[in-house]
Amino acid sequence: MKLTTKIPTVKNPNIKIDKSLNKYDNANLFPEKLAMANEHLAKIGMPKPELLK
Repeated sequence: MKLTTKIPTVKNPNIKIDKSLNKYDNANLFPEKLAMANEHLAKIGMPKPELLK
């Protein structure tokens, strides 16, 4: 089988981030999920650094 056309590949994707999204930098958009995650961390705890290696 012979390849007749070469498919172009992009190594650096062109992504533009809208500057108007900066207003959400310090906002808590999902307070229920944050409270649930804090409960789970309080019960289970953080993983030990020596176990992550």
